[in-house]
Amino acid sequence: MDRRPHFFSRPTFPLVTGGASLLILLGVACGGKAPSSSPAASVSPAEATTSPGSLVPALTILSPRSGQRVLAPVPIRYRVGGFVPGKTSLIVYLGEPGSSLSFEFPLASATGVIRLEDHPMLSGKRTLTFKLAMNHQPLEDAEAEVILPNVIIEGERGAA
Repeated sequence: MDRRPHFFSRPTFPLVTGGASLLILLGVACGGKAPSSSPAASVSPAEATTSPGSLVPALTILSPRSGQRVLAPVPIRYRVGGFVPGKTSLIVYLGEPGSSLSFEFPLASATGVIRLEDHPMLSGKRTLTFKLAMNHQPLEDAEAEVILPNVIIEGERGAA
């Protein structure tokens, strides 16, 4: 007859179940926080997105493109991964964030078109910076920002 203690005996059972529970909790807690490689290294910034199901909001600007000449009002086609209805907005900066004119657009859906209306400061060669915001707070993740240099905007209200 085997004299070894049974696996589910009193001294070992709590240790085994407690350890398994701890491992499960650690796996759940760390599951969505693993660092991801930057998609910007292999695609242009306007096409940078995260993989489907990612917890990090990701912005894709489908149009306009860097170096493109556009007329005001400027249609901006976008796609947002990690969209949260009623909380997600898009901030458009006419240059460097924090030191340039900006416009915020609440987004109704994960894909769509917003219009950057004609404005006296809009016309000219611009570096457009797009940032996703949640509850009006710009997100700092690289996937939530797209920079389009050298966009030439022609508008009726701008200087020639």
